[in-house]
Amino acid sequence: MLATRVLGFFLWSHLGLVSAALQLGLEGIPNCAVNCMLEALPETNCSPIDQACLCADKKFSATVEPCVRSLCTIKETLVATNGTWSRCGFAYTDDMTKIRWVSGVVTVCASIFMVMRLTTKVAKLSTWGADDTVAVVAYVIIVGLYVESFYFAEAGLGKDIWTLLPDEITHFLKLLFVLEFFYLVGLAVIKASILFFFLRIFPERRFRRVLWLMQILNMLVCLSFVILCFAQCRPFSHFWTGWDGQHEGKCLDLNKIGLSHVALNIVLDVCMLALPVTQIYKLQMDRRKKIGVIAMFQVGVFLTVVSILRIRTMSDFATSLNVTADSVAVVLWAYVELGVGVVVACMPNAWQLLKMIPSKVTQLTTTVTSNIGSSVSRTRPNSQVFPEKPRKMSMAETISCRSDTVVPSASSSRRASKNSEPMG
Repeated sequence: MLATRVLGFFLWSHLGLVSAALQLGLEGIPNCAVNCMLEALPETNCSPIDQACLCADKKFSATVEPCVRSLCTIKETLVATNGTWSRCGFAYTDDMTKIRWVSGVVTVCASIFMVMRLTTKVAKLSTWGADDTVAVVAYVIIVGLYVESFYFAEAGLGKDIWTLLPDEITHFLKLLFVLEFFYLVGLAVIKASILFFFLRIFPERRFRRVLWLMQILNMLVCLSFVILCFAQCRPFSHFWTGWDGQHEGKCLDLNKIGLSHVALNIVLDVCMLALPVTQIYKLQMDRRKKIGVIAMFQVGVFLTVVSILRIRTMSDFATSLNVTADSVAVVLWAYVELGVGVVVACMPNAWQLLKMIPSKVTQLTTTVTSNIGSSVSRTRPNSQVFPEKPRKMSMAETISCRSDTVVPSASSSRRASKNSEPMG
């Protein structure tokens, strides 16, 4: 399937497949493609040496396409397309900057909320629970996929597939398989963390049974698609070796698998959004507080929105013929979906921390001010809490002070000593 898509793309979209070869003595163009070009010359009004005309002639390219599809291998088509692409001056695709920025921002946002969650545990605002353990696992997956994004970019993500070597394409597809596996696990782990949080705060017995049922359904969905992930191709390695059309094997329709997974997860998301509302509605609190609490739980709607947006990218990817370039949207939306999931799972703890900060700041300010005041009052009279600044004396005052203190002379000291002797 992938081999057919790749072969068709090179001949359908790259106008003027052979112009450069004709212009430059057919150098670098496989013989199979050259034969097809020569056979298609009667179908064009361009001169065989008019490179610009052949590059823009859609009719000529459409004539060459089926011929090359039947005569050339995928690897030969890659070589022919790469040579034509450079000689016709077509722009190359390079989404390296986008990949770095999006994956980096997602990781930073998830890290901030995870730090806030852990801070509430260190500050003993809430106890450690199963939801925290599972959330940490989800965060580790996010960080791991962020590291993988660097290898992904080096392997050709965001670049045109015809610019890559065969080994690079194989390596790229291996990384795509790794992403698929950890995406399935990560999304299930995030949902499990949110459900464990509901189990912690809602004590009603019947409601807890519903939550456990949701946990089981979530795990079954995850397990089913993980099995499909490993069984989608026969042999297993055909996922990353079958692209060249030279290896025997067969794969299931990856588009149908992906869309069915997204659909099931959207159903789970909607149920998880509705569940806490039924319990909060029963609480004895005023309407304004209820709306505020419900709004906090409904931030999970962002996870559903991202899942819906990802459907379109998957549909586009399923019909794409330039896999390495057109998979950027699918890969980045997978990162975004997992990152948003971690943020949503940490939102209650983050809200708890943000509500606590103003009161703690006020308390700390009051304590510091009180300590300073008590320290000053212990060293100064009550009437003088703030000491006056020492005043510099004038020259006249200094002389006056010195004249008041007279040092007695030696004769005066002797007379005083005689007068003080007892009378005989």
